[in-house]
Amino acid sequence: MNRRFTSKPIYLFLIIFLFAAALNAAAQVGPPWPEKDKKPEQKGNPAPPAEEQGYKKEELREMLETLRVWKMTKALELTEEQSLKIFPRMNEIEKAREAAGKVRAQAAEELKKMVNSPAGPDREKISEKLAGIEKAESELRSKEEKFREEIKSLLSPVQQAKLVIFLKDFEEDVKRMVAEVRGMRKEAAEKKMQQKRK
Repeated sequence: MNRRFTSKPIYLFLIIFLFAAALNAAAQVGPPWPEKDKKPEQKGNPAPPAEEQGYKKEELREMLETLRVWKMTKALELTEEQSLKIFPRMNEIEKAREAAGKVRAQAAEELKKMVNSPAGPDREKISEKLAGIEKAESELRSKEEKFREEIKSLLSPVQQAKLVIFLKDFEEDVKRMVAEVRGMRKEAAEKKMQQKRK
């Protein structure tokens, strides 16, 4: 299966979400142009937050979830009973992944301070922090393994195969949309700068 977002309403729907996605990964995404190409007046100007565009981050997250539910239900031909069991559990797993990611990110920052401490690294505290990361990751793996077993009992082998394909295609579509939106943002920024020069 290689289904793509071809409907214009769906295309716009996902584009709206992508502006919120930048809020979750602002450090990774960054501005749509290389740092060295920034103009002096552009420095320190982040992308407009989702709130300024009339959408809250949580609302946009829900919009993407609605889109995914619709696409996945159609792709896997899920029954109502299957949908009621699978999607709540998928949401739980995603929240667990997000929580584990926050733990890792916070721990990494704290470890950086510990390692670079003028007084020298505190090996005991560093070990405790590493143990905390390992615990969070272990708990996440346990939840993911339990979810995989639940999927096996809820979906037929064919549906399981379709799920693997769907998740891969969906992720690729989102990445493609991110690239397209960043391109549009860059083009809009360049046009704005050209207008200022006139």
